[in-house]
Amino acid sequence: MNIPRLPAQQLDSDLRRHILSGTKDAYKTLFGYIDFCSMLANRVFQPGTIDAQNLARQWEHAVQDVNPQKSPDEDARRIRNVVWGLVIEGIFSPQQRLKASGSETVLEFFHLTPIGQRLIDEMDAHPLSSEFVSRLKNQAPKMTDDVAACLDNAAECLKHQIYRAGVLLVGVAGEITVRIAHDALVAKGSLTPLTPQPGKPPSAKSLLDRVINWIKDNWKKEDEERHRLTMALLFLNELRELRNSAAHPHQVNFSREDLEHGITSSAKQIVLIWRLVIGPVLDSGQLTLT
Repeated sequence: MNIPRLPAQQLDSDLRRHILSGTKDAYKTLFGYIDFCSMLANRVFQPGTIDAQNLARQWEHAVQDVNPQKSPDEDARRIRNVVWGLVIEGIFSPQQRLKASGSETVLEFFHLTPIGQRLIDEMDAHPLSSEFVSRLKNQAPKMTDDVAACLDNAAECLKHQIYRAGVLLVGVAGEITVRIAHDALVAKGSLTPLTPQPGKPPSAKSLLDRVINWIKDNWKKEDEERHRLTMALLFLNELRELRNSAAHPHQVNFSREDLEHGITSSAKQIVLIWRLVIGPVLDSGQLTLT
């Protein structure tokens, strides 16, 4: 019996998303290849057009068949690569056991890791989601491409375990946002322009202090909104200090959790500033970004 082929329009990113969605729906933390194959069989094809259970068994057999003497099945290779890509990202951890002979190991199951659980809980709001940056752009349409690119590349750093570089990129996203927020308040007349000094642009700290002080003293909308903006800007100040530490490798090491939290939290605060402070000034035409 011929195994139905994966449709050509199904990209590896689609397979990854199908597996993550299936994991969220499964309400368990241990998975075998048969589980992943079942998720794909039930999501790739229209309901009722295939025997999903039978197809999952056939895919599982092909995925586990790694005989070097014969050419691998292309669909099986793709499924295996997607699953192990999730392992490399730290979303799943493989559990192996020794065979009775004691001479070789076999794969027993894949365990959903803590960061994998957080991804499943948050889905598109998590930096390891393929929809992470597009979601941010939808929340803050005026956000510039360079800010979005910094957050996107920081998420890639998290995926590939390059934590220090990721922290630096998140810090750059925060600094760009602070500078534009300051320009927005100057453009609308809320702040006086700073006198430029040749060859010495104002520091991010000095601009941040000006924006924070103005928000605390002059934001005329709801108290809760003023408080949220103040907390967002104070967080960006912590992020600025973290970025400075990341620029000096001898000072501190960064973990996966540090970068994961940094991206997730900073994205929320950056979106808030773009929505409430920068966006309205851009919409009014008082400020134009080049």
